[in-house]
Amino acid sequence: MKSQIYSDRSLQAVLGRLDSSAFLQELGIGNGDYAQNESETRCYCPVCHDRSKMSFVIEHDSGRAYCTNLSCQASSMNSGGGNLLELYALAKGGDLDMVVEELSAKLGIPLERRTSDDSVVIITIDDFRYIEVGHMVKTEDEDHPLQPALFSFANQQGHGRGVIISHDQQDEFVSKYRTDVFRSHFIYSCADKALIDTQAEQGKLMLLGDFYIVFNASSSAEIVHAINQAIELVERIKENYDIPYDAVTVFYTNSNIQVHVDYTVFGIQPTENLHEIYRRMACAIIGVDPLKPERSPSFSQIDLDVYRHDFLYNIPGTVVSTSGRDIYKIRMSYAAFKKMSYQRLHEFSLRRPDLPDRERWPKAPVKAREFFKSVQTSLVRDTTLDESDKIASLFYRVSGDAGGIATLKELAPTLLRRLFDESRQVLIAPSDHLNRALAGGFYPGQLYVVAGFPGSGTSDFVLQIMNHVAAEQDAHCLFVGFQHGVEELFKHSLSAIGRIPTKEIDEKRQNPADLYDDKEFNRRIFAAYERYQQYADNITILEGAAASNLAQLSQLVQDKKEELRNHPGSTGNMLLVVDSLQLMVAMMRARNAEAPQTSETALGETTSWDVDILTSRLKAMARELDIAVLATFEHFISHRGLFSELSENDPAARDLLFSTQFADTVMVLVRQGNSLLNLRDYYKTHFTGTPREPEIEPIVAELNRVEEECNKTRDFETLSSEFAVFDIVKNRSGSREKVLFIHHRPVSVFEPLDYLKPPNGR
Repeated sequence: MKSQIYSDRSLQAVLGRLDSSAFLQELGIGNGDYAQNESETRCYCPVCHDRSKMSFVIEHDSGRAYCTNLSCQASSMNSGGGNLLELYALAKGGDLDMVVEELSAKLGIPLERRTSDDSVVIITIDDFRYIEVGHMVKTEDEDHPLQPALFSFANQQGHGRGVIISHDQQDEFVSKYRTDVFRSHFIYSCADKALIDTQAEQGKLMLLGDFYIVFNASSSAEIVHAINQAIELVERIKENYDIPYDAVTVFYTNSNIQVHVDYTVFGIQPTENLHEIYRRMACAIIGVDPLKPERSPSFSQIDLDVYRHDFLYNIPGTVVSTSGRDIYKIRMSYAAFKKMSYQRLHEFSLRRPDLPDRERWPKAPVKAREFFKSVQTSLVRDTTLDESDKIASLFYRVSGDAGGIATLKELAPTLLRRLFDESRQVLIAPSDHLNRALAGGFYPGQLYVVAGFPGSGTSDFVLQIMNHVAAEQDAHCLFVGFQHGVEELFKHSLSAIGRIPTKEIDEKRQNPADLYDDKEFNRRIFAAYERYQQYADNITILEGAAASNLAQLSQLVQDKKEELRNHPGSTGNMLLVVDSLQLMVAMMRARNAEAPQTSETALGETTSWDVDILTSRLKAMARELDIAVLATFEHFISHRGLFSELSENDPAARDLLFSTQFADTVMVLVRQGNSLLNLRDYYKTHFTGTPREPEIEPIVAELNRVEEECNKTRDFETLSSEFAVFDIVKNRSGSREKVLFIHHRPVSVFEPLDYLKPPNGR
């Protein structure tokens, strides 16, 4: 980043006084918000405002500053990795010259303007003199009247487009081809097409060009509408932003109208992402959301898809081919355009009354300049948002045509940062074996289902997972309970934390006085309560009808994520637990049945909900809101055999796989009693005659040892514990394995038993 106005000597003088302490002080960062050692200063990032850790680094020796959060605009993968002046400008949302003026005034440092003798090469407005040109040819196809043409100019060849020339070569190009010739709206500071495209992909392409709005039309009636809308738009920007009529130029053909406002009116210098800033400006003027732009009834002819760095339009004064008589693209002042009827405009377009270029408007009204700056700042701010919002706006946007679907090229930079974003942690289960099987743990955007016979312990298991990630990873958990009420969930949590049997807690509830007389119980229950209180802020519990509305549930998750973003120290990770899928469906059906039936749609919704539909919605919610979802499923088979041994014709097995088809991972909780015979038989049966046959003997020996040692323990006897296998029957991101636990049922605890050695000894 280079100053457009001030000399490098001035910048170095300001930078020399702007050490880490002064930098932090100017940004209002107090002593408690940063830490220093001999080599660097770390603080909470002033750009992404992540309060979970001190991710912003200032290196003392090099003077470099950057954020270690890859999703932050100040990371080295974005605009960061610069000096303190550049990062100060990024944090303030302004350009470099603006912050140089601000800081020099505060620090009492005189500034000198850059001169032509400066040795450093900088980009100025005068450097922007290159445009892209194109050429099409007319065809006999009414549906596709134009097609790209091969052409050559200035020792370059193009096919429809792709040749970069200097602006002063445009007339020569027009003279050569005359009909259906095009040029890019923006001008560039270089003539290297590959470099232009690369910089555009990286969001680092400097652009310059007038603000523009395009109205398209496919009939004479639509052109009339477009004329009226163009007039309404100019009147609106005149009233709201003090933009003078004389700064507006209108271009007309029988298929579109372009309204241009001089870039000087907004005080625009060569700027990155200028095309996107212009798109947002257009959205603001017509009153639509730039992140979810919908067609405005008042401006139905506006084309919001023309805001690209390489947008081409017909060169004014040249012939534009149509299905009928050829016409010219004409240029005129707004005053002339406003007075003309459609018929008069069409007559002019047949005669080519092209006006000469005029001088650009020399002054920038305050309101116009502030409008541009506010939109520019909002764009910088939005790029620092959680990357899940960015992916949602691209990948999940709803559009009536294929143009609304995001390409991988659009998503790739965001996806790369998200893959390694420390703020998007994988939620770790309290079992190394289960974590290995799940490729690390529970991932944001995925749906996990735990199936089991009623009473087998699925509720205890998901409650234990929730408490673990809330306590150990500071993740916020939302428990949607249909099996148990909030009081029972609280009781089971205390039971698991303190290893206090729920039966003992129930006995004390029947005789509350015993709570104080039994000092040992009193000590244990209050110790468990204090431990629970340490992470209770990370848990929200919904039960009953309040949890049966998916729209409200989704909004609750969004509100909580927004709250977490603004909460100092929060990781922003979330886990949604649903217990269970069948009961949630039943509650939804009951709620819809009780609601007033006022339409066929409402009546249809009463019977439309089923588990497979619900899992599809939960999967979509996991992806769109970037959360992990963990749900239980009532699997009505009582047996000790492993799922892989079930017959494919078993209706309950087919029902499980069909109902959970949208889940990423499905695991079945299979109770084994005090014997691991079925697990040993599984490996003997399924590994014999395969390349894994040598593994059978050591696995069986280890299972024998585990079974013998566990049956000797006091807990196994006194707590009536039993073995439980989580049989992973479907796993899109990992392996199908048999994960072993001891289920200490009275205290609602699953204790992991890792009987398989990890691959490569890890």
